[in-house]
Amino acid sequence: MSGTWREALWLLLGAAALIANWLCLFRAYAYSGIAIATVVYHVQPFVLLLLAAVLQGARLPLARLPWLVLALVGVGLSSGLLERAATGAAQGAWQGMVLALRGQAVFSPQAWGAVAVLGLVHTAWMYTLMYTAFQRLPAQAIAGLSFIYPVVALLVDVLWFGARPQLSQWLGMALILGALWAYRRSPRPV
Repeated sequence: MSGTWREALWLLLGAAALIANWLCLFRAYAYSGIAIATVVYHVQPFVLLLLAAVLQGARLPLARLPWLVLALVGVGLSSGLLERAATGAAQGAWQGMVLALRGQAVFSPQAWGAVAVLGLVHTAWMYTLMYTAFQRLPAQAIAGLSFIYPVVALLVDVLWFGARPQLSQWLGMALILGALWAYRRSPRPV
């Protein structure tokens, strides 16, 4: 197989994975809400670090890892699962969390159109910018910065949908931002 065909095959495989990714995430929203599904979805910085270590031989940032773990604790707190579990309302949330990691979806034609526009316009443009930047950043920086997305998702949930986060969720967002600040300021691995 020539280089062009191989690249086209990888491109198609990546596109299919991205479409499946978005479909599962959007279906997860129906079960657990935008905030919880988005938070669970963003456990991926740890997966990124592990894949970079295994596939590329990148060193794990052991000195900086506690800050990522603290950010993950913040993600857990900001998800609102503590409150849902305490009130017994977490059953549907668990289905949403599984779908945020991987699942199946059934959409109406209008929803397929919205997903197509989102994929072709927003995602294509955003991923082009993002992957161009990723070529210049180490995996550790990408993993650390990706925790910003759950904070933004929760703030959008508050501002746009009128969600009223509990104290633990505000604490979780503060932990994420504080951990990211400390992560960026801590010594970089050599």
